[in-house]
Amino acid sequence: MINDDFSVTTGINFGETRNLQLRADFFNLFKHYNPDPTTVGLAFNSKATFGVVAGGTVNGIANRVIQLAGKFYF
Repeated sequence: MINDDFSVTTGINFGETRNLQLRADFFNLFKHYNPDPTTVGLAFNSKATFGVVAGGTVNGIANRVIQLAGKFYF
């Protein structure tokens, strides 16, 4: 399974005691397709479905998830 996650964080100071932290997280950054193991056909007697992935994507596209966060410390 290939899973490339990436995170970017920056901080902005407002005086000595207050600061703002901004963060962006990217999960499956390069949109590599990772099939769900339960959707792979394992019937040895069926040449048509053995090793074929039955599902695991939304409309055949791998998913990328982006999460944004902000924290204000005071």
